[in-house]
Amino acid sequence: MKQTILFLTFCFLMPTVFAQQYLWTTQTGDSAIGKFQKQIALADVTGAVLEFYDQYQLYHDMAGYSKEAFIKTVDFGFKDWSWLNDVHELTVFAVRTNAGQGSVVIVLCVSNDNVNMLAFANMAIAGNYNSRPTLSREKFTRWFQTLLN
Repeated sequence: MKQTILFLTFCFLMPTVFAQQYLWTTQTGDSAIGKFQKQIALADVTGAVLEFYDQYQLYHDMAGYSKEAFIKTVDFGFKDWSWLNDVHELTVFAVRTNAGQGSVVIVLCVSNDNVNMLAFANMAIAGNYNSRPTLSREKFTRWFQTLLN
């Protein structure tokens, strides 16, 4: 699990290596991350995530971290976590990257204290024992909305 989170976070944080696409963020105003061209309202996040649900066969559940535990788990020498610690209100980011066997969409939900991450893919990600065939759309929607509270 740690290996998978490390890989996905590395993909998320190292765009020049993996040439990923920054899909959208809920962060607005002057503090919005410059690489994200599209900003969406928090109320629209579930609908946007359901588009990924409809497109991919599996999702990888990596939810349930405090910020501190997330940083320790994904520690691979990246020292500048200030962007993560500066988030105090629920903010959601989505990026797409290529894992070599197809694309992976990573959704990162960051709140004042917690970090929840999930990834959508058509293949199992090595070392991740939380790969699941998608739940029914209704159950997945209810589960995902718990990450936004």
